[in-house]
Amino acid sequence: MMARVTTHTLQAAGRLARALTCAGACLVSLPIGAGLGTKMQSMWERDLVEPSGIAHLTGDAFVVVGDESARSVWIVRPAEQRVERLRWKGEELDDLEAVVRLDERTLLATCSLGRTKNKGKRKPERGRLARIRFDEALVSIASVEVVDGARDAVLEALAAADPRFADIEALRPGSGGLNIEGLARLESRLFLGLREPRGERGIPVVELELTEALFDGDAQLELGPVHVLPARAGEGIRSMCERGDRLVVLLGPSTASDEVAFRVVLWEPGASSVTPVDLPGWDLLVRPEGIELVGEELHVVQDLAADVEGPRVVRFPWPAVPSQSKTRRPLEGHDR
Repeated sequence: MMARVTTHTLQAAGRLARALTCAGACLVSLPIGAGLGTKMQSMWERDLVEPSGIAHLTGDAFVVVGDESARSVWIVRPAEQRVERLRWKGEELDDLEAVVRLDERTLLATCSLGRTKNKGKRKPERGRLARIRFDEALVSIASVEVVDGARDAVLEALAAADPRFADIEALRPGSGGLNIEGLARLESRLFLGLREPRGERGIPVVELELTEALFDGDAQLELGPVHVLPARAGEGIRSMCERGDRLVVLLGPSTASDEVAFRVVLWEPGASSVTPVDLPGWDLLVRPEGIELVGEELHVVQDLAADVEGPRVVRFPWPAVPSQSKTRRPLEGHDR
């Protein structure tokens, strides 16, 4: 839930934008080199409300998804200062959390796969993976193919990997229930990163094979191994993208009550340690929610409400400087 908006909050957003520029980060919502005034949200960006994930399609075209209402999908073109919310008929997608590029016109998206946060209801439209195809001009959605059964398959894989996950089906997010916010691809391997729940040894990351059969309505969804990403107490996965044979992972609070800072790490699936990454100006962000690495720039979307002015999309120079320290997997029996 977003914090209450005050005059102090809006003033802080202005200071944030100026500080980020001084730190070397670029505000995508403003022309490079433009002066920054008190109004930090450009008009073209006004409809980009509370985004949760970002993926690069081709050229200057990005897709951003949101988790606050059903069918929250935008095409974002920073160079043209344009945002378009897209509509489609047919299959419903709710609580969209992350997207990953399959080709220049196609994305794979995941919903949270969790129950509703307030009443704990189980809705089919929240438990889906989906392949989203765009038209050639990238101005409309041509088709949406859903994969039902993803929630049950992930819950089964988690329970098989750790018996303590056997009883989480009835729990809602924020109380130990399933909540997926990370999605990344390494060749034909897909990775689903959990914000919640956490395991004793770290954060579960569920692997599955990307094949055409995944979108066959009669096919049984079979998941691969469940990896464990070592992390600090209170951290969950908030977003993921790929860099070579490793994943770039955005870590942040697992629940609203976890008071931990957002940070970026590099991790090779199956490895027992992560490498923290230093990004100048990173600690000035308000609420990073999705990341996408394109060339030598890390694009970050911020989860800001409509009445909070501030940059929705910020890009940081990459390669960033790895920190000297590493986060290793905690010893058995020590709950992180």
